[in-house]
Amino acid sequence: MCIRDSSQAYAGHQFGHFSILGDGRAHLIGEHIAPDSKCFDIQFKGSGQTPYSRNGDGRAALAPMLREYIISEAMHELNIPTTRSLAVVSTGESIMRSSLKEGAILTRIAESHIRVGTFEYANKMLDLEELKALADYAIARHYPELLNQKNPYLSFLKAVITNQAKLIASWMHVGFINVDGEKMSKSLGNFFTIRDILEKYDGEVVRFFLISSHYRSHVSYMDNSLDDAHGKLARFYNALSSVENGGVVLDVKDLDNDYSTRFHAAMDDDFNTPEAIAALFDLVREVNKTTGEEQQALAGQLKYLGGVLGCLQADPQTFLQAGAGDDAAWIEEMIAKRIAAKKAKDFATADAVRDELVAKGIVLKDGPEGTVWTKS
Repeated sequence: MCIRDSSQAYAGHQFGHFSILGDGRAHLIGEHIAPDSKCFDIQFKGSGQTPYSRNGDGRAALAPMLREYIISEAMHELNIPTTRSLAVVSTGESIMRSSLKEGAILTRIAESHIRVGTFEYANKMLDLEELKALADYAIARHYPELLNQKNPYLSFLKAVITNQAKLIASWMHVGFINVDGEKMSKSLGNFFTIRDILEKYDGEVVRFFLISSHYRSHVSYMDNSLDDAHGKLARFYNALSSVENGGVVLDVKDLDNDYSTRFHAAMDDDFNTPEAIAALFDLVREVNKTTGEEQQALAGQLKYLGGVLGCLQADPQTFLQAGAGDDAAWIEEMIAKRIAAKKAKDFATADAVRDELVAKGIVLKDGPEGTVWTKS
């Protein structure tokens, strides 16, 4: 490793006009040569002031650094060119932002931190020979195959333009989360976290909501989005709960039929989860129409394919009764009251109990093994 603690200057039009900029809280620690001979920059972010800090302290808070770590690794897994995050380390210091925050340093890894703005800076602030030296270094490091071109600088420009276009396309291909038609952001006050959502909804409901949109498309969230996702999952679990043998699926496995073919084709088509879910909805209709061994087999397939998506693995009654809270005991009392009324042939009272439960969103199902209830 070549140690050369420094911070980089660059330039651009970040504030609507040409500006000299620089890494205000990042230090380039060195270059590491990997076993495959590739060269990587190692950079600390939040490690203190630099010549470009202006009036800033050069520090970083823990939460934003963890967020950057997660986002950069997510971008990498989505095949979007990005710097990588190696580690986030707490400094043990407190830093002042809107309030005292725990300080941290992010270690970033990149093939280099050369920017378009690096060339803008060199063009504006340095002479032609220094600009040429920067171009020679960038070509040798990133495009060595261009060194023998008739005009390596023009070839370098064309290669950068091509890669920038691919980067922009990759970036724009992965959408934002929209809330009521607007991009989620703290400035708009429509920001919330997964932790907030999980206090109200089961994790499977959140998962189903997310996979109902293609991972490369915008996620559009509205107040009723998770209620809608819960309702759709309930359709699957209602079908599973209606299977003979007390709602117990005996053999969870895939079958060689059209539902399986469509499901797997969708998943092989760039992880097209909306189309895969559409195949499951058609399958659940078939589960509801059939009986006996055929219903058991199709229910087993539904649970198997749902498991591929990380769904439909809970006990159906547990899922369908979730959220009842303290009302569960009252519901059981009302069901017992209804059963007693039916035995006494007091059908008016039995119907009144059912109507009261229905008014509270409770659906009753009478079967050979007794009465079960679910939340609608």
